[in-house]
Amino acid sequence: MSYNIHQCEYLPKSRVSIFSSDGRESVVWLLCITHEANEEELERNHKLECIGDIVWQTQVEIQCCPYCGERLVSDLKKMNASYHHYSDG
Repeated sequence: MSYNIHQCEYLPKSRVSIFSSDGRESVVWLLCITHEANEEELERNHKLECIGDIVWQTQVEIQCCPYCGERLVSDLKKMNASYHHYSDG
């Protein structure tokens, strides 16, 4: 499976990424926001083993980049955006 990665000058340098995979009938772009563990969270949560472990992550289906406005899909359509939230805490 191959991935496409959207990069723009307005995208935050860390914790936020925009990507799509070619594994479906149509390409779906996802905005992924990740919160990684810091030292304080390691002390509070015994499930986390080291700084940088994922505490939570949310992925939301998008059609345009929310930072630069670039259209990521060729035909915009009304949609019920799917999302996924993972939390280790």
